[in-house]
This record gives sequence, C-alpha cells and structure tokens, in this order.
Amino acid sequence: MAIEFQGIIYNDDRMFVLYLCKCTIEENDQYFITKIHHNEAPENFIWTVITFRNNERYTAVKGDHFDTKEEAENFIRKVEPEVPLVSLKGGSPSRPLPYDKFLEWKTINGLNEYDYKKMFLPDTVNPIETLYHPK
Repeated sequence: MAIEFQGIIYNDDRMFVLYLCKCTIEENDQYFITKIHHNEAPENFIWTVITFRNNERYTAVKGDHFDTKEEAENFIRKVEPEVPLVSLKGGSPSRPLPYDKFLEWKTINGLNEYDYKKMFLPDTVNPIETLYHPK
C-alpha cells in the first residue's frame, strides 16, 4: 500500500519506522560512525534504535544509542506512536495511541517493519550498515 507524499513514495502511512539493534560506535575527524550489526555483534556493542525513512530503501535518518536493551525498548514505546503520518500531511498524531493500541493498529493495517534481509543479497552472511553522524 505505497503512498506518495511530497515526491517520496512511502511503504505505508508511517513516514518512519524504528529498528532496535546492536551497534558499535567509531569516531574519525569529522564523524561519529554507527555500525549496525544485524546478526553477530562484538562484545563491546551498545543498543541502538535506528530511525529509517519508511521508503523502498529504508534510508537511515538517525540513531539513538542506549546502554541497555530495556532503555531502548522504552524509547520505542514512547516515540513510535508519535511517528509522523502521511495521512496527517507529515504531522504526528495530536493524541498518540498507547503503545499496545499502536501495535494493534499496525497489525490491523498489515504494516511491515524494517527487514534488513530485504536490503541485502541472500549470500550476505553478516550484513553491517553504517550511519555517519557529523560532529
């Protein structure tokens, strides 16, 4: 159920989707570099919630880093129901649904989540995505 809004084709009404994953952070002279580990992660990983634009290639927009999985999950529960919607002309709901109702809404409407397997070739063993953050 693709929807066009301001020249971008979205996979559904949500303009962004959130993805909980393990990552590592590196730094160079100009950037902080977040490396997303979809499968195996090194021991020094941290939890990250990546915000992807909900389009065909799931463009990474930002990463929020957390010390624990619980902190990341709490962040998702708070933020995900507030995601801007195409049906609201890019605005967030004025009264976001409670998280359990939001999950029901996603299920009822058959909304898909980010699936890294769709973004990589089948023979890629441990795909790693990289997100650069200017200093």
